[in-house]
Amino acid sequence: MKENNIMACLPAGRIVSATGLLMLLWAFGSYVIYVFTSPNVPVCFPPLTGCVAISTAGTHGEIASIFYRATVLPAASFLGISAYLVIQYLSSLGLPASTALAKVRFLIGVVLTPLFLAIAEAILNGYSTTGVLEELHVLFSGLAFLGIILFELMVAYQLLKLEASPVNKLLFCLPACALLFGLLGGSVFNSRVVEWNVFVLVAFWLVFIGRKVSLSPRFGVTQAV
Repeated sequence: MKENNIMACLPAGRIVSATGLLMLLWAFGSYVIYVFTSPNVPVCFPPLTGCVAISTAGTHGEIASIFYRATVLPAASFLGISAYLVIQYLSSLGLPASTALAKVRFLIGVVLTPLFLAIAEAILNGYSTTGVLEELHVLFSGLAFLGIILFELMVAYQLLKLEASPVNKLLFCLPACALLFGLLGGSVFNSRVVEWNVFVLVAFWLVFIGRKVSLSPRFGVTQAV
């Protein structure tokens, strides 16, 4: 008799890692296109200098905005899918959370985070906004990334309790640093530097957790009984 993991038919780890890479492509790819297709654009490494906001390319560069919108919505969808896959991975390790915590984790990772990100970018719709619309964009963007960070912390904490390995410590440090940077970084750096670095940290977490899922012999495999 054979028993299949619920996600055995999907390359779960690769999907999760690809989601992190897609997020990086969305942000950095939009900025690079913006630099090459629009005049008088500051050239820099945004996480260090914060010369432009992530959304600037999506609202100021005609060609860059097409690329921006073509990548942000798939990224939002795959965030929800990746969160579901990671939850399945935790279950395969024998790490089910309490009923209440499991529901909160699912709600944040699978439902609210991708929804908030989609709403935030739908408000922009390729155009620079001011006033209430700009405030709503900032609000929903902030909620989306807070959701990503909280989900990553909850997952990483469970993994760290299971085994205090270097990889699990890294997986905990990435969202922890993102949270601290988001809360305290504004007192030292401009808001765009904070935005870029939080973005990079949460995206790298997805890449690393996806790699961990791919290497797990207990997830996505068929076991003979």
